[in-house]
Amino acid sequence: GHMRILRRSSPEPLGVQCAMSSARAVSAEERRHLEHGIAALGPWFHNFEIAMGVWTNPTGAGPGPDYPARRWIHVAPWFADIPGKSCLDVGSSSGFFSLKSAELGASSVLGTDSGEQIRATEQASFARSALGLNSEFQNVSVYDLPQLGRSFDVVLFMGVFYHLRHPLLALEAIRKVCRGTMIFQTITTPHRKRLREMAGVARDV
Repeated sequence: GHMRILRRSSPEPLGVQCAMSSARAVSAEERRHLEHGIAALGPWFHNFEIAMGVWTNPTGAGPGPDYPARRWIHVAPWFADIPGKSCLDVGSSSGFFSLKSAELGASSVLGTDSGEQIRATEQASFARSALGLNSEFQNVSVYDLPQLGRSFDVVLFMGVFYHLRHPLLALEAIRKVCRGTMIFQTITTPHRKRLREMAGVARDV
């Protein structure tokens, strides 16, 4: 197994959106039904397309209408290996990264969230149904992942690490269920110090 580390060194592009190729055309009645469901399940942390022209957070409440697009533009290259792989999305929130993994051809997708974000798994399940994608969502703490009794080829661990009270315990739990690659995103503090590289670890940190 290995961990992929992505360094953001360029300005965030403008106008990026989380469009979904699985988004289908819907009738006016279906659109009203979806928009009602989106409103009932709000607020949404992820803004993405669940039907053609229907977005989950178009007004930009919370992190804004360009989230998670501003993250997706940086991590998308790492998803090239997703097809045919089993995928676990830790801290799946409203489900964009889980559903994008399914859309890109993951053999199976499980999104887990601890329940801190209200209705996150309900939102993700609603979006899954609208898009017709094969994925599963559960309320599971990162510390309890080994209790799933499953292992995964790819584990997405993005935007979670810096929220945790026991981050190293979380990494130990993930290691027990990851048999391949972990895509890990977190926040770092800029500094001028140089780190001594560890053998076998990516140097672009």
